[in-house]
Amino acid sequence: ADRRKVQPDEITEQLPPVERTRLLTEQETTMIDPLDDPIFPRYATDETLHLGRVVSTGQRFDPHVDAMFGKGIIASAVQGSGKSQLLGLIIEQAGQCGVPVIVFDHKGEYAPITALPFMNGLRAGSDLLRPKVRSAFFELNVTNADDFVALVMSQRHQAIIHLPSYGDGWADRAAIVAEVGQALMRYAVRTRESDGLIIPCLVLLD
Repeated sequence: ADRRKVQPDEITEQLPPVERTRLLTEQETTMIDPLDDPIFPRYATDETLHLGRVVSTGQRFDPHVDAMFGKGIIASAVQGSGKSQLLGLIIEQAGQCGVPVIVFDHKGEYAPITALPFMNGLRAGSDLLRPKVRSAFFELNVTNADDFVALVMSQRHQAIIHLPSYGDGWADRAAIVAEVGQALMRYAVRTRESDGLIIPCLVLLD
């Protein structure tokens, strides 16, 4: 699918013109349906992250999928406030847009996402996890990270790496995170050198 970023002017041209002969009063402004005044332009469904509404105004907050790339995101809040729900929603929406995703799952809570019918889910972990997984699974270790990344990128998987399967030691988990990160960089270099199409990958650590 064409993943080029849709320009706001293109969206505006597709919408019917709105005639306003005067400025709206404050009272009239509060009566506007939030759906008619979204934060972002209306993009194609398979290019949009449908994330919800702004609490203070009720306006839709549905950015273009390209807005996720080239920027860092930090979700910081007290326990139980919904950070994992937000990240889960981002993963689901990215999957619906055909975006490759790699999630380093420290607590083992994102696995159910891979079973959603509209996702191209892939679970990954150590050999200890394989007997417990009935869906698509990749036995990941520090020696085959390049194969894992190539599979995720070529098939546009939404992959969940179950870090607890590597034991309780942070060093073993960190080794997997570091090797997959380096494999992503090597994949990009190889693709660029072969004049291939470089597509972004959403990487989340929770």
